[in-house]
Amino acid sequence: MVIIKTKEKIALTFLCILNVLLSACLIVVTFLTKDLINVALTHDQNKWNTLLFYAICLIGVVVIQITFKIIYNFILNKASINYELELKEKIYQSYLSKDISQIRFIHSGEMSNVYINDVKNVTDGYFSVIPATILNISKFLFAFIALIIIDWRFLLVALVIGLLAFCYSRFYGRKVKKLQKDSLAKDGKLISYMQESTENIKLIKAMNAEESATELLNKRSKENFEAKYRYHNFAIIGSAGLLSVLNFTYIVALIYGAIMLFKYPDAFSYGTLVSLLQLVNYFETPFTSLSRVLNKYYAFK
Repeated sequence: MVIIKTKEKIALTFLCILNVLLSACLIVVTFLTKDLINVALTHDQNKWNTLLFYAICLIGVVVIQITFKIIYNFILNKASINYELELKEKIYQSYLSKDISQIRFIHSGEMSNVYINDVKNVTDGYFSVIPATILNISKFLFAFIALIIIDWRFLLVALVIGLLAFCYSRFYGRKVKKLQKDSLAKDGKLISYMQESTENIKLIKAMNAEESATELLNKRSKENFEAKYRYHNFAIIGSAGLLSVLNFTYIVALIYGAIMLFKYPDAFSYGTLVSLLQLVNYFETPFTSLSRVLNKYYAFK
């Protein structure tokens, strides 16, 4: 059982708040960009001060974004390191408190795998999954509202494509969970065998068992390779599919904006087109990044 202390909860809360603020900044940048371009295209010298105002505001928001991101990374770095060390200490204490009959079947290589991989997965999962989920939800909601304001008609298209991306991510996530679990298990067996062989190298040489030891190592290595190969290949295919959805949505938005500019130049401006393309990215990214969040979540579980 993973015990979460108050200081980790406070750090996590700050990370989530910062992610919401970063999402809000993205939408503000979108509207400022739209207004800046529209004012620039008027070629009206009387609007020079307005142009400068939007430019300064845009720079200011970007500086705020960078500041928030730096603060976010500092909090994340300190909290994750502390949490990782605490987990390792708890695992070690739990190991020492067990009866000898309970721990004699636990291989030291498996314990090393727990310290190296499992602790990292739990730490990354706790400090990545929840903030990333909040970031994606806030991005989606802000972009949803902004699309309603800018062009509600394209919102329907984005929703359909986003729903397809979500369904694809769910299927992809279930498959990845199984492949990742198998990969970690094979990795643990290989590490255990290599460590055991190293510790008993004198015995292996005394029995002239180098060839059989090498054959068994090759067998474990082959199993480990095949498990990792399947996992990473499927991850590549899944990521490519989600990236294709994002690119397709971007192209559809570009074509839609070009048609609107051609037919309704008075109602649909170049600034609106640029902001629409930005919002499509913010709107679809939560769906496409869902696979990465699910990978960390399944590793965390």
